[in-house]
Amino acid sequence: QFFGGVDRYFSPFLSPNQHHVFSKKELGDVLPEHNEGVPLVPQILTRRWEDFVWCAEELRAMGYREVNLNCGCPSGTVTAKGKGAGMLLDLPALDRFLEEVFSHVDVAVSVKTRLGLVEPEEFEAILAVYNRYPLSELVIHPRVQAELYRGAPHREVFDACVPLSRAPLCYNGDLVSAADCQEFCRTHPAVDRLVLADLGPLGEAVYNLLTTGCEAALAAGREPSLALRARPERLWTVLEVRDNGGGIPPELQSRIYEPFFTSKNTNYNWGMGLYYVRRIVKSHFGRLRLESRPGEGSSFLIMLPLYDAGRRG
Repeated sequence: QFFGGVDRYFSPFLSPNQHHVFSKKELGDVLPEHNEGVPLVPQILTRRWEDFVWCAEELRAMGYREVNLNCGCPSGTVTAKGKGAGMLLDLPALDRFLEEVFSHVDVAVSVKTRLGLVEPEEFEAILAVYNRYPLSELVIHPRVQAELYRGAPHREVFDACVPLSRAPLCYNGDLVSAADCQEFCRTHPAVDRLVLADLGPLGEAVYNLLTTGCEAALAAGREPSLALRARPERLWTVLEVRDNGGGIPPELQSRIYEPFFTSKNTNYNWGMGLYYVRRIVKSHFGRLRLESRPGEGSSFLIMLPLYDAGRRG
């Protein structure tokens, strides 16, 4: 309606294991009847090529013609298992993984990647591995795993990759205005896919959600345990903040974004945190979604619209 349609969107992670069975949620995300008229690309998170091949073939049987391998998730719990950006630690193993994948699958394969684990200079060797295979697209987040989403992206490393990559490139970095996107397109005519976000206010929004989650856990008498994840989901880029607090009662969920509404001690809390977060998200033309059940904690999802530079021209 607003951007002239989308070329495709990427599913939440599918995490196949040795049992080779989709979970109910995973199956709900990728069933063709749940995605009619929308060009879905399933995103697979695994370190075992056998599990990737099984998953890709199951998806091909459903009618899919492209799948995405995630080598970019920087979460410590993911990388510790050798998945996501953790796959970049062992390049010979990554090479063997891709060799087996392209020897066995009959669908197009794209990759989402970081520049490395610690230093951006690692990407020269990583790109050499990717260039050995016919990737349908290479989505580069120009930070290393250790940086998570902090600091400036290493644009110079991405720039150096443009003439060297055999695969079409998608840039996933900090572009904070329409003017930035237009300038990027002018200087990178071969790159037509971008992610638009204002890092400063968006960082404040995430910080507010983390603080809220910590306070919720303490109020429930629990040691705070928070999770922050980023993923593509249909038409959106999603930042999810999950806590282990006591959850939010259904009767209060419609009021938590009201200014000055709070269930906490008002001597120290003025009830403006979630109101402020929602204003930031709306300024990005995004949505803020809550998933919560009493006693089970809460997840706040910041949903930012994907920006297709080729369509906006």
